[in-house]
Amino acid sequence: MADDPKASWGRINLDYDVAEAKAEGDRLRAEFDNALKLMDEDPEWPMNTLNKEQQQDWPRPPSDKREAPRDFKVIAPGLKKRTTKRRATDGPATPARWGDVVAVALRARVATARDPFSDLERADVLVGALAVPKCLSWAAASLVVGERATFEAASACAFGDPKRADADLPDGVAASDDIVLDLELLQVVRPVGQGDAPVHDASGPLGAGAVLKVVEAKGEGWRTPTARSDVTYSATARFTPDAWAWPGDEDATTLVGGCSAEILDDAPRESRGTWNPAASCVRTDPLRLACEAMATGERCVAAVRAKGEAWALRLIDFAEHEDCSPADRPGSVTKRTVRRSSGAAGFPNDLDVVEVRGLVKNADGVVACCYGSAVGDAPGEAGEAVFWRLDEDARASFVSAPGALFAPLCRGLELAVKRMTVGEVADVSVRAPDLGFVRPPSTAKAPLEPRLDDMAAFHYGGVDGANSSVADARCYGAGLEARLELVSVARHGDGLAATVLSDPLKRAEQFLDLADEAKALGAAHYKRGAFARAARRYGAAVAAAAVAATALETVQPEGLRFDPEDATGFAYARPSGYSSFADDVRRDSSDATRPRPRRRRDPSEDPRPWPRRGRDPPPPRKIRVPGPRRGRDPAPLERSGCQPAPPRPIDPGTARP
Repeated sequence: MADDPKASWGRINLDYDVAEAKAEGDRLRAEFDNALKLMDEDPEWPMNTLNKEQQQDWPRPPSDKREAPRDFKVIAPGLKKRTTKRRATDGPATPARWGDVVAVALRARVATARDPFSDLERADVLVGALAVPKCLSWAAASLVVGERATFEAASACAFGDPKRADADLPDGVAASDDIVLDLELLQVVRPVGQGDAPVHDASGPLGAGAVLKVVEAKGEGWRTPTARSDVTYSATARFTPDAWAWPGDEDATTLVGGCSAEILDDAPRESRGTWNPAASCVRTDPLRLACEAMATGERCVAAVRAKGEAWALRLIDFAEHEDCSPADRPGSVTKRTVRRSSGAAGFPNDLDVVEVRGLVKNADGVVACCYGSAVGDAPGEAGEAVFWRLDEDARASFVSAPGALFAPLCRGLELAVKRMTVGEVADVSVRAPDLGFVRPPSTAKAPLEPRLDDMAAFHYGGVDGANSSVADARCYGAGLEARLELVSVARHGDGLAATVLSDPLKRAEQFLDLADEAKALGAAHYKRGAFARAARRYGAAVAAAAVAATALETVQPEGLRFDPEDATGFAYARPSGYSSFADDVRRDSSDATRPRPRRRRDPSEDPRPWPRRGRDPPPPRKIRVPGPRRGRDPAPLERSGCQPAPPRPIDPGTARP
């Protein structure tokens, strides 16, 4: 091999000697065998021949690298964990959750003893049961199926509960002893929320497992309170554990097993929400959080982990707070639901005719107006009501005397009605004065140009809007309080989709009529200066026209050809019969207009056949062989079979020196 090995790096060594390479390999094998012999005689070799700095830099083989023992990690107050066996890597991990019934393998002993006081190969336990020691529930909740770990629990987290000082303990265990658990999670037997008596986690912001509940009797409907709701509930009993349960016991698989019940009075309790959207609505009361996971009339038992107790609760009713304000003014209009509707109908939209009843007052209790009769206590009671078209009419008409008896309207009440469903009763609060009743312009002399307040006033939004006024002038420009009930809703254009679904042309005609109507309303608002409302009407017109355009795209009038550049004749044609556009194209297409399919080329033929596009084939390409340069030997050309060109004569007068 070469003397300098670096000179041949990255290049092929053409001076490779097989005998020299074999000798080098034999030398390395002998050196390796000698090193193994020295290591057998002295296990510390070669480290004992090096100083400390050399020992730190000395590379160690992978077999000598030992993983440092894992330290204990605190997972709960008074509880530490160290993993001794990890789960198999095949498949997703299945963790244990609070409320699960799991199967575990357990070996428990006192920290100062060697012999275990409990050795179970398989036993079931409910994670979060009140009678089970807290350390055992915390330990099981930190494992996944197939994982094994060692836990060190302090006495306060084990059997040191002062409420159960007289409870029987395992043999050889005192309440002041620290214990060590060797726990392995084998299987999740019953996940949370499943089974005959499922356990649900209702902890909310308190963290997983803080509040667990078991449903005893289901409630009405599916709606549950939120953090902003006013909740009314009652607590009928309180459960306190008076004994200890261990995995494998019957009480260890139920939430309140081994607990004694204390009967409480069934007096209603209230927990108020907040209407202010800017205020924090985070609740930390565990009983309130349990009620937020219940339906009206539901009965359940809620266990609170921090207190070590459970309560039997019944949700009486709740009232929901909702912000109905414009997007740029949160909190100006709010709605508190007193009685919810039984159906699942949607909210009314602009141009829908709504029928409402109720009483409107100012913040001081002065009656501003009455929309028919007051709201009754029982649902479905008959009475007088008023009706108007949303975002269009400036006053409401009484149902018993339409066109003769009117009531005033305001923007704030309309915003609340748009967030109600049929049959719902709500308390509406209008806190912004400009969204309440605004004094109408003077009727003695019409202003030449409407004032800014008049343009923003809801009374100025339609014909004869100033003729309906409130009962007391003190209600102008003041906050309002009202209890309203949405009796019925007549949808704008309701029934069109169902009646004309089978006839797209009629469907297009009716939606074009709706577009013309919305356009006329927008033009009227534009003329009087209500540009925002005019923009909403124009938007409704565009939406209706889009539905008509969609219907027209699915049909083709008979006898006409669709021309994308001039579609007016097709769009406004109304023949007696029509056919689909696809059938018409197939019927009228001819061989002259139908595109010809591309011919598949035979692989054996020339990839560029000639003649092509009516042109003659090009002449064969001439290859010019250059002649030899001056002073050049023409022998290579002769050997290649090519004849060089004769040399050109050189003019002595133009030759370079």
